[in-house]
Amino acid sequence: MNYFVTQLCNSFSTDSNFWSGIIGALVGSATGGAIAYIMQALSLKEARKTRKDELLLAQQTLATSMLLKVVRIHGNCSAISGHMKTCWARLSDEKIEPWQVVTPFSNFPAPVFFTTEEQTMLFGLKDNKTFEITIDLDVAHNSLIDGTKAMSAERRLLSSNFENETFEGSVGSSTIDKKTYLRLKPKMMEVNDLAQYTMSESQKIEQEALAAMSSLAVLFKKSLGLTLKTELKHKLN
Repeated sequence: MNYFVTQLCNSFSTDSNFWSGIIGALVGSATGGAIAYIMQALSLKEARKTRKDELLLAQQTLATSMLLKVVRIHGNCSAISGHMKTCWARLSDEKIEPWQVVTPFSNFPAPVFFTTEEQTMLFGLKDNKTFEITIDLDVAHNSLIDGTKAMSAERRLLSSNFENETFEGSVGSSTIDKKTYLRLKPKMMEVNDLAQYTMSESQKIEQEALAAMSSLAVLFKKSLGLTLKTELKHKLN
């Protein structure tokens, strides 16, 4: 009898040690797995935050570049518009035509191009009004520069047909016969049209660029936390 009890006790003792080992292994495995899961989750969260920060930085860089380009467009158009207004102020006599008072430009601003990345960034901010008033400004600006170059070239070419006989300040006067006048009349009309285009288009794009600058500044601050202060200092001769 004593032998049987002893064996039974030994059996319970052995089973207890066995199950304790099993339970310990399971608990250890579960704990290790939980720690690994938490570490992986934290790592993924940090990776997502890093990607989000990198995306925001890229958007801010593109936004800054685009806004500065719009500032350039506004400054260039403002300078052209100012020059044309000065010339137009000399049209005091109804008999005087634009070709007679418009002076050619000697310096021309470089073209401005919005990149595909800048356009995509702006489109992604989902502000249709700002997108629409901004997206074609570079095309309009570059067309204006081409028109200004054409006006200046044609004005110089037309002037080469005259020999100034008298000067009053910086204004020269000359006389031509009817035959020469009729020969040059198409060129005069062409310069008049180019001058009218340069005058009206520069004022139009200047105002459009100003509106775009204001709208972009608000949008970029709201969507990207970007604040920029700009100062316009452009002059063309």
